[in-house]
Amino acid sequence: MAKLEAAREDMAKLEAAREDMAKLEAARREEEERKVRREEEKRRARRRREEDAAIAAREREAEELRRIRREETEAGLRAIAEPFREEALEVEAAAAVLRGEEDARDALYGADHDDDQVEMEKDEGGVVGSLAGKVASAFRRMAKYGVLLAALFLSLLVTYGFFLREAGDLGLPRIDGPESATDKEASGAAVANMPETPCFVDNPLLTIEQRGALHRLDESERAEILGIAKKPPLPMIKAGVDTCTNPAKPVPCPERGLCSGGYLRECAEPPTSAVEGLELFEVSESFDACVPAGDARHVMEEVKGALVDLAMERTCGPSCRLTGGYVCSIARDAVMETTDENGGRGWMYKVGSFVEYVNSRANDGEVSPSKETVQTSDEDGEGSVSRTMITADVVRALAPHMDADTVKFVDVGDGGTNSDLEKRGLEAQIGLTPSYIRASLPLPLPCWTLLLLFKLARFLCAPLMRLALAHPVYSALFLLAAVILRKRRRRAARLALVKLLVADVRERAYDLLAECDDGEGYAALHLRDQILHDVTLDPPPELTKQASARVQRKFLADAVWPCVVAEVRRDNRIRKSTREVPGGKRLEWWEWISRAGKKSRRSRGGMMSPGGIMMSPEGIAGGSAKKNN
Repeated sequence: MAKLEAAREDMAKLEAAREDMAKLEAARREEEERKVRREEEKRRARRRREEDAAIAAREREAEELRRIRREETEAGLRAIAEPFREEALEVEAAAAVLRGEEDARDALYGADHDDDQVEMEKDEGGVVGSLAGKVASAFRRMAKYGVLLAALFLSLLVTYGFFLREAGDLGLPRIDGPESATDKEASGAAVANMPETPCFVDNPLLTIEQRGALHRLDESERAEILGIAKKPPLPMIKAGVDTCTNPAKPVPCPERGLCSGGYLRECAEPPTSAVEGLELFEVSESFDACVPAGDARHVMEEVKGALVDLAMERTCGPSCRLTGGYVCSIARDAVMETTDENGGRGWMYKVGSFVEYVNSRANDGEVSPSKETVQTSDEDGEGSVSRTMITADVVRALAPHMDADTVKFVDVGDGGTNSDLEKRGLEAQIGLTPSYIRASLPLPLPCWTLLLLFKLARFLCAPLMRLALAHPVYSALFLLAAVILRKRRRRAARLALVKLLVADVRERAYDLLAECDDGEGYAALHLRDQILHDVTLDPPPELTKQASARVQRKFLADAVWPCVVAEVRRDNRIRKSTREVPGGKRLEWWEWISRAGKKSRRSRGGMMSPGGIMMSPEGIAGGSAKKNN
């Protein structure tokens, strides 16, 4: 029992120790959490202080910027108001003089009043004359600027006139306004007053087999069928037309029409299997002609769109235009250039090549599909896709029905495979008319602007070209003289620049040598590199303004430094010798030995600014030109 009690006491002590350990662990965790919170609060406080400092710095910068802008604004206003203030002071001085003279005249008013008045009038006249001179000077300045503005306005007016004259030739996209009420009324009246359809001469409507089947019918059935054939077609009856006009004098059946009983009943398709499934022609609303059907109108729009794209490619396409037609959508040998009587230019395309181009556009998805399609499928036979496809026969059949002012079509033979012209290598051609290309081609604005600039340049350069062609010898001599004069002026400007830079670089070298103590100096090449790296130079005339610092230093080393070396070698204030420099190489050594010159240069602080030399080639060229004049 004693052992059991001792064990229980040990267990109790162990539990107490465990509880104490748990409390200590909890206290330690709380202490760590408090420490973490304190650190976080310190970081937040530090971040807030940094943010406050940054905000204060930004506010100070903004305030400083506002102050600088305010000072600049005030300085600009003062500079603007200074001339007016000077004029006001002059006017006040003149007024003070007048007031003083009036006071003197009143004080000395007496017998000689008239003489004083005459003298004062003279003084007043002088002041008024001075003011009048200032006003006249202001008017002269205004007249000078007015002449410049008038010249600018005149040039803009001439350019605008040229723009109006050439805009029709280049072809801006025209925007048609909304249809007026009068036009709508006229169109409605035209539909309401539609003339009655004429009577047509019957043409063979039934085939030989159909006629044989008709004769095999009994009399009543044959009479019923022939009676139906003599009645107007159903669309005419729905339109309120129940008979044709003047049956005694029928007119020939329209082209591609099938007439029976005096009425145009339907339109025949071209006799070729290439257009099966595509309805090209239908009876017109007036029932007197065969016109393109909806599918045909869709194909005609595609044909016109393709012709417009080809014309824009040859007008604006850089690759097609610059290669002379070799890199175009249609091969060069399938295109023929045409002109009209007004000088307009157009292009005619062989129908076969044009059809291939239109079908390739359909395959690329550039045009929407119509009923004339070709079914294609993938390797598994699934996923059938419809694409718009046309043939040369479709183009031959529809081209004569397109707007003659927009589309030009030239056919050869009858279009058959045995045509004599086709055997000789000729082919039907289609294209836009030159007048449409000149006046109505919807060019993009960048292309339109570029063509207008080309025309403006040609308009301005044409007189010079005509003059040069009329007098080739004098033109060549003038051009040669201009080239020689330009080369001479550039050479003179370059020599002037080199001469000026030689003096500047030489003085820079003298300053560096004079700064050395007795017995010290520079190696000539080291001195050159030091100066060339310190000098900041604008590009000389033979270099572009984008010349790099390396190119400029090369110009100084090749053109300027040899002249500096020649002058230094002739200068007795410089001792010339050769010394071995670190690296074991012997170089020419220069040392300043003139004490008086060294003292004077040190007292002046040098001839060059620390920033280097800043010279402008244009200014040097202008200065040399003034000296020559």
